[in-house]
Amino acid sequence: MPENSRGLPVFLLLGCLVTSSCGDSRPPSFVSGPRISPNPNPAVPLAAILEFSTDEPSRVVLIVSDGKEEREVDVNQDFTTDHRFPILGLAADKTYTLTVRAVDPSGNWVEAQDPLKYTTPVLPDDFPPLSVQVSQTDRMEPGVTLFEITKRIGNQPDSDFHLVLAVNPQGEVVWYYRPDHPARYIHVLSNRNLLYISGYRVIEATLTGEIVRRWHAARYPNDGKELDVPEGSIPVDVETFHHEVLQMPSGNFLVISTELRVVDNFPTEVGNPGSPREKASVIGDVIVEFQPDGTIVNRWSLLDLMDPDRYGYSSSGNFWRTRGYGHIEGELKDWGHANSVFYNPPDDSVIVSVRLQDAVIKLSRETGELIWILGTHAGWGDRWKPYLLNPVGDFEWPYHQHAARTTRDGLLLLFDNGNDRAWPPEARTPDKEAYSRAVEFKIDEEQGTVEQVWLYGGPGPGAFFSSFVSEADLLPVTGNVLVTEGGLTRNDQGEYASGREATRYSTRIVEVTHSEAPEIVFELLIEDPSAEHPMGWTVYRSERLPDLYPD
Repeated sequence: MPENSRGLPVFLLLGCLVTSSCGDSRPPSFVSGPRISPNPNPAVPLAAILEFSTDEPSRVVLIVSDGKEEREVDVNQDFTTDHRFPILGLAADKTYTLTVRAVDPSGNWVEAQDPLKYTTPVLPDDFPPLSVQVSQTDRMEPGVTLFEITKRIGNQPDSDFHLVLAVNPQGEVVWYYRPDHPARYIHVLSNRNLLYISGYRVIEATLTGEIVRRWHAARYPNDGKELDVPEGSIPVDVETFHHEVLQMPSGNFLVISTELRVVDNFPTEVGNPGSPREKASVIGDVIVEFQPDGTIVNRWSLLDLMDPDRYGYSSSGNFWRTRGYGHIEGELKDWGHANSVFYNPPDDSVIVSVRLQDAVIKLSRETGELIWILGTHAGWGDRWKPYLLNPVGDFEWPYHQHAARTTRDGLLLLFDNGNDRAWPPEARTPDKEAYSRAVEFKIDEEQGTVEQVWLYGGPGPGAFFSSFVSEADLLPVTGNVLVTEGGLTRNDQGEYASGREATRYSTRIVEVTHSEAPEIVFELLIEDPSAEHPMGWTVYRSERLPDLYPD
């Protein structure tokens, strides 16, 4: 934070210049405290609470030192006499010295006579193994990396393990959240609250673990059983919430939901045009915009927007059997499996990644009409062919992609998982030859073309294969790209594998330069090195935050 010659933060000096109290030369006084105590919510044990009061309205400047490094913390607090706020960003198992200054609107300040001492708790024994391989702090995007993590036992996730955490550039855990419920598909709001999906609920919670608001899917099928709705939860007229929820600039929310349709002619063998057809229960994705009070203002069914007779290799999967639809007889076909939705303010549009269709689509929020389809041209009916973007230059289609979103330059960035790299009846690429990429596209909507302009990953030496989850984010300060290789899956021989053949799950989070030949400036590996029966760890997404305090 910039300072003047007195060491006074500039925001406080400017505050003095615009107030009539600049003639005041008396500093505030501490009436009580300051005192520090552990966060009362055990779900966030590294947070602490600072409390004190002053005889006149003041703001706080907090100097935090671990004996090696010292930093100034601005909690963006209003001028007040009663102060109670969280101290965030303290690494585990360390003793800190905290110096508290109270500054009034005139810029007068007083420093607490005795610095506070505080020791943070150690990490639990079952914490994931975090190992920083690269950390070039002078080239990195400043801040902390926040992500949710899933623990896997064998091939299945541990349904009792829930963890969201943040690490500093050295890989030290500086915050974590262990709620008593799932916390998936995390987004961090501008007020630094967490917004996430927990089963049939959407939850907003503070970084000290207090739940602020809840919404629930009012038509959640719940395996045919009565739904147990939390008190105060706001109903939304949808069947499910899955994979993505985000807040739009208007304050409304975008979320992915589902619908169940019964079709008469689902192929018994996808990829074999001559196989018999049968009646099947098909789960399609629905994109929903709802207001904070739960009122739905927009609903777009992907089975209506896209080709409902187009079935990929993975569409026979039974993903939804354990996600509320368990009472439906027979298999549940996973037609689309949308995994990201993004609002694009410049033209009021919505961009959706539809994993099992190997396609990204753009639609108009105002009209609900399809604008374009980015994906392989194979398998589309005549009605949809005019929307298909045509590739130009050196180009490769994404397959089973995640996290499609526009950047500040108007380009489209996504994580290309690369499963199969084929559409039926083309031959599927074997897993041992598979590779993933973070890739950026330039789209010319007038010409209906798409050009590949940047990538990280691909075939050849250093290839990696993240068969599911994962993300790529363009970072605002450095222009680097944060890549979450969240589902690195291998078999017992160490070969890349997906599906039921995978026995080893790990994650690599890297920050790379946005250059023709990307360089890794940060690398965090989450992997159990055990030779036999290793614990698996996967990460859906990660996010780089400037700090843990509100903007």
